[in-house]
Amino acid sequence: MFLKKKDEFTAIKLYSIGKDQGLIDRPALVEAILDVFESMLEEMPKNFDIDGPYGISKGRTVGIDSFKNKLHQKGHEKYYALMGRTENRLGFHALFEANRPNTTYSEIIFWFKKNSYTVPFKELIQRVIDPLSASCAFQFDFVEGFDIFAESKIKKGFFGVSVEVNSATTQWIDQYESGGYRDIFAFNLLSEEQYTEATKKKPRLVGEPINNKYLVANNA
Repeated sequence: MFLKKKDEFTAIKLYSIGKDQGLIDRPALVEAILDVFESMLEEMPKNFDIDGPYGISKGRTVGIDSFKNKLHQKGHEKYYALMGRTENRLGFHALFEANRPNTTYSEIIFWFKKNSYTVPFKELIQRVIDPLSASCAFQFDFVEGFDIFAESKIKKGFFGVSVEVNSATTQWIDQYESGGYRDIFAFNLLSEEQYTEATKKKPRLVGEPINNKYLVANNA
């Protein structure tokens, strides 16, 4: 019996770390996120959720119109996470002011089916970098059955599914100010300190300046 080939996906993770978060423009950021789907992916997620006092029951989702109306009526001050997805096709997840031992961070993850969509890393970054006040970003591919938040394989067992959290996925954030970074992926947005540290290990890396950061493709 032949095993079904697992679907392949691409994820783009963007971070705003420490004091950078003070410049996040939440209303503009939501508009930028939705613009990515409308203009670049040309497909809006079907199911949305707002984590906070916005009248969405736990485990339930709403459509795009209700999502927009709730944010318009109640504002952007009280949520700590946003989500939109179409199962097994595309989506996003935004997390705000998450805690680390030495700092806090906000994170946006865009994900989409690799063979169905073409999304240039640079163009997406340019749409989101200002309202997020982005500190850094990177892109990687994964297959079905992979948890994009923990960046590890989802394990199925007798008692259900489980995910082993890889500490490297967020540990580097504590060293961000001194140049700490997750890894050098195919496409990256690095701060000046990160770029300096990265070129120590990979001297052939070339960065393209953008908003006091560097776009870096890992061709080295």
